[in-house]
Amino acid sequence: MPAVVSVITPSHQSQPWLRLCANSVADQGLVLREHIIQDTGAAGDIAPELRLHTRLRLFQEPDQGMYDAINKALARADGESLAWLNSDEQYLPGVLVRVAE
Repeated sequence: MPAVVSVITPSHQSQPWLRLCANSVADQGLVLREHIIQDTGAAGDIAPELRLHTRLRLFQEPDQGMYDAINKALARADGESLAWLNSDEQYLPGVLVRVAE
């Protein structure tokens, strides 16, 4: 099954939860095209703990709030299907495969 899903995650000072969120997205398998995290950068560099995820794209820049961050991430997404996952949430194993099917 080809990579078809782009997941976007808005983030603002979300370090305690973001690793779990990113791991749950990375575990979705071959249907995942990319995981875009749009972070305000307010809490400094969060990238070191996320560099292991090859399909993760991290953008750190100021925004005008959560919906501005979501719109920025959506504009960057390449997938045929788009999903929004908050930084304090996680996917269950295999959920994106079911969506792609």
